[in-house]
Amino acid sequence: MDLVELIKKDTQKAIGFIESNQMPRTDITSWEELNREFNKSERNLRPSQVGNIQKDKIVGSGEKTKNVTAIRLSIPFAKKIVSTAVAFELGEPVTLIADDKNELYEAVKQTWKLNRLDNKLQEALKRKKSELECCLIFHIEDIPSDKGWITKIFTSEKKRIKSTLKTNKDGRMYPIFDNVGNMIQFVWRFKTKIENKEVDNIWIYTDKNRIVIDNSIENVYSQRESKPHGFDRIPVLYLQQDLPEWEDVKTIIDRFEVALSKLGGSNDYAGYPLLKLYGELVNMPDRNDDGKTLRFPMKEVDDTSGKTIHGDAEFLTANNAAESVKLELEKLYSLIHAMSSTPDIAFDNLKGLGSMSGVALKLMFLDAIIKAKMNEGDNRTMIERCLNIIGSGIKSTLNTKLSKQELLVSVQFNSILPNDLKEAVEIATTAVQGGVMSKETAVNYLDMVEDKGKEVNVLKREINDLKKEVKSVK
Repeated sequence: MDLVELIKKDTQKAIGFIESNQMPRTDITSWEELNREFNKSERNLRPSQVGNIQKDKIVGSGEKTKNVTAIRLSIPFAKKIVSTAVAFELGEPVTLIADDKNELYEAVKQTWKLNRLDNKLQEALKRKKSELECCLIFHIEDIPSDKGWITKIFTSEKKRIKSTLKTNKDGRMYPIFDNVGNMIQFVWRFKTKIENKEVDNIWIYTDKNRIVIDNSIENVYSQRESKPHGFDRIPVLYLQQDLPEWEDVKTIIDRFEVALSKLGGSNDYAGYPLLKLYGELVNMPDRNDDGKTLRFPMKEVDDTSGKTIHGDAEFLTANNAAESVKLELEKLYSLIHAMSSTPDIAFDNLKGLGSMSGVALKLMFLDAIIKAKMNEGDNRTMIERCLNIIGSGIKSTLNTKLSKQELLVSVQFNSILPNDLKEAVEIATTAVQGGVMSKETAVNYLDMVEDKGKEVNVLKREINDLKKEVKSVK
């Protein structure tokens, strides 16, 4: 069905078609529930969660009746799993490497920096992993008069490309695909208020235009405008995944929180010493007294044995140690990290490592690195999609003089693990001196400068200057 033609014939029917194309969420919870679990730490969404297992109790009777609140602990494992995964995938900004550093590449690179896309893509990836979908919408706008310096960077036109991250909190997104999986339209639907009246806005992006529909006039949906958006493709980066990042370990997390909460409740009853008294106590010392004593009355037995009876006191403690509970908590904690490929980088685990080689450090975090590598294909597609959208906007609108230039850029993902600079320099130096690596390759290997070509030229010039000095001395 052609959505654009349907809008012209029957707007209300077109809206129904749009709603039918929302991504299905039948087997998993909605983004609202995910948000409640991820951001609000609510734990009553599943039968196995601590909020549904640890119940409040009413104890006592009559005037002594009171409500005892159960211990319900929520540990933000989901946030740790998501943030660690994002850090290993895009924690360090990617490096854009151009096969041909033409004017188009420089313009795209400057637009990338001005839009702070490294930060926006980090946040987009976080939203994707926790809320299952988000989108980054690009648009072209006039440059404010106080920022005219931007025009000197890449174009003579007084326009720039901007991007905005949209989430389910802001509205609803409806990607529309053809039979082979290509996105042919994208719909962004959100609400605004005009004079205390709620207006339903529907923006439809095609490869050429942005069509605007709303119900601002007499609450009737109608098309308000259809204008070119300035790109030669849909200017939207849509990110989606089927399951939240912690899906595989959610039941283990639930069990850990339940076990820890029950342990906390048990400690409230038996974790602190209780004084057990036998008989009548004559005096009870204050807790701040020195040389505390307990005095009980003594009484002789009414027979010829000469025995006496008296009260006594002893501390009441649990006879069985919670070793099984401790073992379960340790196993659950370990499984949560192992099954989600999330390294346990707590301070206590790292403080005794000392100096380690780069290889040993990578082996420690190999599980998280493997997970990041497995997602590298999707992340590369995401970044290349952004580059192509920006490039199309520059060639189509901002600077048409660059329309014949090609954008050939490869993406290099960088690790957040600290580098052993001394070890890297020793390896590069040995390889260059051994004749198995060129200086240019060594510069690329060390990755200490942004413009590696310029650094290589500086090295060549220094070598030539040194040769001239040696020759002059001779």
